[in-house]
Amino acid sequence: MQRVLTILLRIFGGFELAVATLFFMTLATWLGTLNQVDEGLFRSQVRYFESWFYIERVGPFGFPLPGGALLMVVLMTNLVVGGILRLRKGASTIGILITHVGILFLLSSGVVKYFSSSEGNLLLWPGDEGSHFSSFHFWEVEVVEDLGGGKQRRFVIPHDDVVACDGEAGRSFKSESWPFTLVLDHFSHNVDVAMARGHGDAASAGVVIGDLRLVPQDRELQEELNFAGLRLRMRGQGGSEVGTALLHGLMDHPHVFEVDGRRFGVRLQRERELLPFSVRLDEFHHEVYPNTMQAKVFASDVTVRAGDEVRTAKIEMNQPLRRDGYILFQASYGPEGARPGDRKYSVFQVVRNPSDQWPLWACIVIGLGLSFHFGSRLVRWMHSERKRNERAAIAAATAPESTQELVEARS
Repeated sequence: MQRVLTILLRIFGGFELAVATLFFMTLATWLGTLNQVDEGLFRSQVRYFESWFYIERVGPFGFPLPGGALLMVVLMTNLVVGGILRLRKGASTIGILITHVGILFLLSSGVVKYFSSSEGNLLLWPGDEGSHFSSFHFWEVEVVEDLGGGKQRRFVIPHDDVVACDGEAGRSFKSESWPFTLVLDHFSHNVDVAMARGHGDAASAGVVIGDLRLVPQDRELQEELNFAGLRLRMRGQGGSEVGTALLHGLMDHPHVFEVDGRRFGVRLQRERELLPFSVRLDEFHHEVYPNTMQAKVFASDVTVRAGDEVRTAKIEMNQPLRRDGYILFQASYGPEGARPGDRKYSVFQVVRNPSDQWPLWACIVIGLGLSFHFGSRLVRWMHSERKRNERAAIAAATAPESTQELVEARS
């Protein structure tokens, strides 16, 4: 058993595994960068860097290769085993140990960000106030029941379940509080909304209900430019169909229907996350370079409310607002083509990342480790040089006179 453990430690902590892992990381980075031309940044990131394995095709052949998730696990294991556990401990390796701990901390920040972070955007016109932001890439179906008196009951079908509702069969969803079953099908990541000109023409071009049809389109390279769509069918207690609708990401209002005297609204929307505070846009500042339309400055004066606390802040390029684990960046503005003096909205990119400052701390630890290691090596080298020079001086002082001087002395 001890021998097996020794072999495993040698394998997982070996320099060979580290080199192989870095090679496949470089390969995935190269292939993922090239793939962005065809599939865009988001899908390339999911395929190459967030997967355990991916299939890379060369002509008619497909080769399975390790994805970014697997490579990160292997690299972290190699660092722990080879760079910390098996590292020979001593005064000469303290700097190396600190550096490896810093690298491990840096990799851990990526893991925490992957599992715990979220991001999206918040669009506000001057005077508007918002307390939630919408995802760039993920969709959800929201079902809201009006309970009267300003109260609502909300039910959300998450992204993974929504995108699985492709095809004719789709998927069914049921809640104990609903007097119906919801059936979602024909999901598409990007659709075009058009009027149906004829039954035959519309049926061949997409999903049709009444005068409206949803036509699947090729996905845009920028995932945030895609607008999803699907068909909704509602079945009553006896299984009979009580209503149908087409839902798409361009809808301004939910589809409203009544079942057994109860009023419901349902819509397909980008995933939303509630902020622990609200943001009101007081004023948007926009300046351009003379004789151009290129933005020179765009910034937002905002009021932040959290309970009884109210404070003002300014969000501008490279100066985000940080609060309660969220970061609000000044991302863009609109509408497109707006000129100086026109009324404009402001778009904030909202990021929730618990490990936001971890890379900074990790780089500080790595810098300290490298400084300690190379500094101690420099001190040892200077000490050995001084000793060598001292020995050379002593040897020169005690050395016999030259041959010429000895000859002259003898004569």
